[in-house]
Amino acid sequence: MTATVRTTSSGRRFALTEFRMPSLCADMTDGTLLHWFVSPGDQVQHGDLVAKVYTVETAIEVERLAEGVPGELLVLEGPPASVGTVLALIDSAGFAAETAVAPDSP
Repeated sequence: MTATVRTTSSGRRFALTEFRMPSLCADMTDGTLLHWFVSPGDQVQHGDLVAKVYTVETAIEVERLAEGVPGELLVLEGPPASVGTVLALIDSAGFAAETAVAPDSP
C-alpha cells in the first residue's frame, strides 16, 4: 500500500493511500470493476466491502484492509483494469481527499 502525505489549507496533515486492483487468483492479469459499494466521503472501516470485481472465473467482493475515507474513485464500473491499477484514493486519516492543497515539502 502506497501512502502520500498531504496538508489541508488549515494545516492538517493526512495520508492518501492507493486502493489498487488486487490479484485474486494466480493467473489474473486484469479484472472488471462491477460495482462500488462506497462513495467519496464515506467512512470505510477495516473489513468493509469496497468493490465487486469480476475475474475470468467469478465475481468477488473486495474488502478494505484499513480504515479511511474514499476521496476519489479513479476507475469507473465496467471497463477492465490491470492488476495493480489504482482504483481509488483513500484518506487513511479520515479527512476528505479533495481538501488537499499541496504535497508536503521535504
